[in-house]
Amino acid sequence: MAMNYKKLLDLWEMDEMPACGEGMKLAEAFLIAAGEGVNRLGVEEPEDRITELTAAYMALVEHGDGCDNCNESNLPERDDIPADPIENDPQYQADRKIGFQAGLDGQGSDDSKSHGWQRGWADAQE
Repeated sequence: MAMNYKKLLDLWEMDEMPACGEGMKLAEAFLIAAGEGVNRLGVEEPEDRITELTAAYMALVEHGDGCDNCNESNLPERDDIPADPIENDPQYQADRKIGFQAGLDGQGSDDSKSHGWQRGWADAQE
């Protein structure tokens, strides 16, 4: 289904589209990939969709970086985004290291483990 640009403009109360035609198509592809990923949660592992989602996102970002008609939104630089304070917690860091090693050792995902363990395990899968 094609994007209805008039309805989008009305919904967001905008006078003009925030991107060129190609940029809007890339944004649409990213949003569809993200929506499909959310829709499939519980049915498949998030890692099954991460490649598709990352590719769609990177295509959108790379296009927007070079297109004068797609630079309406100014995202903060990565270094300007504050870090999650929990990531500095010693227990989180210890659990993350254990989870990372578990992932390297081929252990399966374990939802009963802490967030740090799960983050480490996921990092090992990449």
